Amino acid sequence: MFKLIKINIMKKVFIVLLIAIFAIPAAKAQINKGAILLGGSLGFYQRKTTDEDPIFNNHTKFKQNETSFSFLPESGFFISNSFVLGIGLGYQHNKSEFNVYTDNDLDYLHEKNTNKILVNPYSEKYFKIGNNIYITLAANINLGFGKKNEKFHNNDTIEDITGNTFSLDIFITPGITYFISKNWALSGNAGKIYYSYNSTEMIKNGNDNNYNSNTNNYGVSFSFNTFSIGIRYYLRNGTKE
Repeated sequence: MFKLIKINIMKKVFIVLLIAIFAIPAAKAQINKGAILLGGSLGFYQRKTTDEDPIFNNHTKFKQNETSFSFLPESGFFISNSFVLGIGLGYQHNKSEFNVYTDNDLDYLHEKNTNKILVNPYSEKYFKIGNNIYITLAANINLGFGKKNEKFHNNDTIEDITGNTFSLDIFITPGITYFISKNWALSGNAGKIYYSYNSTEMIKNGNDNNYNSNTNNYGVSFSFNTFSIGIRYYLRNGTKE
């Protein structure tokens, strides 16, 4: 059911973007070498799931909540009329909860909170397919530096773990850019080829009982949180009437 909801939301957003592309008249935009790109992305992702355990006659329930928020302003410089180099600087917050209930009483809680500063050098290639429409291919290196906190609540036992976290994400993302004027453009991205590395050093209950966690992941993803839309402004750009 949740997958169907996500798919329906994505369809609606794509429809809105397509309507905007074909309904708004635009000049025949031409990107100039030396143009400056100003833009950014705002991301939000939330998932809630509830499961019941039939072994215990549905008296035991598992609830899981995930929330992610990110804000990443960016600036780029066109070294040619189709290739831009840029950098973004922003913030990301992730929170997840896993709860176990028996007869609506909380038996177990595991909560994670992560806050990061993001640094995102990137490059992007523009392929013109119309007077004001470009297909884009972006390569990103996303560095994250921040703090992580985990809480465990098991009956009367509470554990609090804090630490530092670092992440490295390298990914290639296809997209589309549509100029509604010589300076303003709508942009959208969906899917990615990626490599991800995360490293965390945690301290349990404020003691010196440290432990490290390192994970690697790679692949191709078309999940809902890879989809984004935004608006960009191009300084010192030209136009063809």
